[in-house]
Amino acid sequence: MDNRSKEIGIKILDWYLRNKRDLPWRRTEDPYKIWISEIMLQQTRVDTVIDYYQRFIAAFPNVGALANAEEEAVLNHWKGLGYYRRARNLHLAAKVIKEQWKGIFPDSLENIRKLPGVGDYTAGAILSIAFNQPAAAVDGNVLRVLTRIEEIREDIALLKVKKEVEKKVHEVLPQGSARDFSQALMELGAMVCTPQTPCCTECPVAHLCRANARGLQEKIPVKRKKGPSPQYGWWVAWIEKHNKILMEYRKEETLLAKMWGFPMVKKDGNRGPEELFREKYGLKLFKEKELGEAEHIFTHQTWKMDAGVYTLKEDKAVPETLIWKDAEELQNLAIPTVFQKVVKLKGSK
Repeated sequence: MDNRSKEIGIKILDWYLRNKRDLPWRRTEDPYKIWISEIMLQQTRVDTVIDYYQRFIAAFPNVGALANAEEEAVLNHWKGLGYYRRARNLHLAAKVIKEQWKGIFPDSLENIRKLPGVGDYTAGAILSIAFNQPAAAVDGNVLRVLTRIEEIREDIALLKVKKEVEKKVHEVLPQGSARDFSQALMELGAMVCTPQTPCCTECPVAHLCRANARGLQEKIPVKRKKGPSPQYGWWVAWIEKHNKILMEYRKEETLLAKMWGFPMVKKDGNRGPEELFREKYGLKLFKEKELGEAEHIFTHQTWKMDAGVYTLKEDKAVPETLIWKDAEELQNLAIPTVFQKVVKLKGSK
């Protein structure tokens, strides 16, 4: 390790130990709890995760509890966090740990990486934070910090850039301090070396940062521009009868699979919603009133929904994917945020 790399590691670690936030998953070395926090923190803000994490751990305090739980219960505790595949993978991985490792969380990078839903970053984070082993955990924060420090001007989406940053993590890692240093790099990126207007005057390694020396800190990291995500328009039906709501249990092949939502059809030119609902579900519906519009942005697409209150024109059996649920049951169903917006529209009318 050269003197510059050594100083970078020591300065960042010292800054972290003096300035770190008090977060619930930092009060434990339990790999299970650290794993839960890391999965929750994927594409979700820290402030949002705290309450979800505490409720989830209270409901499923260990691998066995999670493995033995019903999927519906797991999804219900995840309700509102989004990206529900994360919850399903947690549930599946807990079963793998229970069956293959007798409930003991694996402690090697290879075996952690094999768990459903665990990628290179998450495996590195668990190994370093829970087991204090020198593994690189490279997320967006770490990429940003080290590409600036080293003035790496290539696209951070490139595998070679990620590999270069992983190598640098090992170069600057203070010996025996993997647990704190992994979190230190992430914390520096979250609190100081931010995407816009980084607080270089508060950075412990500003004097060692090559991007800062050249005034390039707001131009690095380099990211290729993404095209606009597609937008889709939907008609969404709130159908109520005898204080029961007609809900749809979404199929495996759909977005938000195996979650609860409302009957919905994609808009199709000038065709009316009644015609489209009849074509898709075989239901004859009459729209009583508009509930309003709601928009939801997913990672790769945007939904624009027109919701309305509909009544069934004839009393007949509904398709097997549609189930009447008591209105009181809605709060206990695993209804994703996109459909919670429809519930809010109905509640405001």
